[in-house]
Amino acid sequence: MSHNRHTFRFAFTLVELLVVIAIIGVLIGLLIPAVQAARESARRMQCTNNLKQLALACQNYHDSSKTSFPAGAVSVKASDGIARRTSGFLALLPFIEQSALYEQIMRENYLLDFNSDAPSSTLLTSTLSFLLCPSDSAGFAEQGGQARVNYRQCYGDFPIHTANMDGEKPGALGATKFTICNADRGAFAPQQWNGIKGFSDGISKTILMSERAIYDGDARDKKVGYVTSGTSLDVKYENQVVETIKGASTAVDDCVALANGGNIAESVADGSLGAWSGLRWSDGACAYTGFMTILPPNAPSCLAVDAPTSGGLIAPTSYHNGGVNCAMADGSVTFVSDSVDYVNTNGNPDPKIGYNSFTEYGKSYHGVWGAMGTRAAND
Repeated sequence: MSHNRHTFRFAFTLVELLVVIAIIGVLIGLLIPAVQAARESARRMQCTNNLKQLALACQNYHDSSKTSFPAGAVSVKASDGIARRTSGFLALLPFIEQSALYEQIMRENYLLDFNSDAPSSTLLTSTLSFLLCPSDSAGFAEQGGQARVNYRQCYGDFPIHTANMDGEKPGALGATKFTICNADRGAFAPQQWNGIKGFSDGISKTILMSERAIYDGDARDKKVGYVTSGTSLDVKYENQVVETIKGASTAVDDCVALANGGNIAESVADGSLGAWSGLRWSDGACAYTGFMTILPPNAPSCLAVDAPTSGGLIAPTSYHNGGVNCAMADGSVTFVSDSVDYVNTNGNPDPKIGYNSFTEYGKSYHGVWGAMGTRAAND
């Protein structure tokens, strides 16, 4: 007696396979943003830690000097008789576990090319990870030249410039507030050492440092480019400095108007854009290592002339979602939103005159953001 044996083979139908693939795709689509968000959270935390370490380094520098934080920019005379313009980060090296690097630089008697994109010494080209935000890949890319820097010193709510701080001109050597524009309303200033005793607005309410994205080849990206003409910004390098002859708000409005979505407006010619953001960690020029609390985080930035030493409206920027990290003078770090108030209120004494370069008075007329950047403005 024979029996017929039937073999049954089980398999997915095409429809079932497509459904499974679709489900997997949806799950991956949900997972990737979550993973990216987690990674950015970790990067932002590392950025916060970097700024905290820099703030603590400033505190330790202050304790060591007994009087002040380092100057934002310093004009130093080298053994060859030529002045160089250095950033405040140079003075902080011994307090960020970089004493060996600092001593090597000092042994060179300031002969290094601090103000060059192609320094001859590797002392200025080696990557300094504590000066780089992990969310900004441009700082870690192989680009040659000086090591990059994301972190910036706060110069307050005024368009300070750093001209006359390098070169062979007699006025450049030992530049003082009489030879450079020095409103001195922020935690840092060129050729000026500010101590905690002068922070009458409160050290927990005054910004010490923030961050700015590094130039990555696209000067039209408002996070990294500078508009160097096309606005009514008028910075007068005399005893008094004004933002514009038309009124205190005009330069701000004109600079904001240049923003076109995420990029600088097409009406600005490529020749009117500056590509200096974060390209020199040791250079004290504001375009490399400084910012002002005039325009809010991630706003466009404008310079009065086509030079990294120019005064202007330099805003902090980052690749963190919605704002930037800011180190406060008490050593804490806070996240400041792009939407922070920066309305031109609180009364500039005279819009056509502006703040006197050599005195400190008056509440900031750049709103809450401006107030956070001033150390002794009674706001």
